[in-house]
Amino acid sequence: MWGNRKDRVGAFLDDGSEIEGKYTCAGTVLLDAKLRGEIMAEDTLVIGDHGVVEATVRAVILVIRGRVVGNVTASE
Repeated sequence: MWGNRKDRVGAFLDDGSEIEGKYTCAGTVLLDAKLRGEIMAEDTLVIGDHGVVEATVRAVILVIRGRVVGNVTASE
């Protein structure tokens, strides 16, 4: 999963971070934070073990390890 350049994490939101509002991202993003609102990922979004998302989530590729409450749409 993390072997080639395309799959490398481009952004990392760590445990302890909190975001409220609309978050739009491109590339591979690892979210281990709290997010409330809306998130739109143009590529891969990984919600880590500590991730807590209360939002509308749209992503091309979505991996959920944490907690998500809300509408979720992923195309792969």
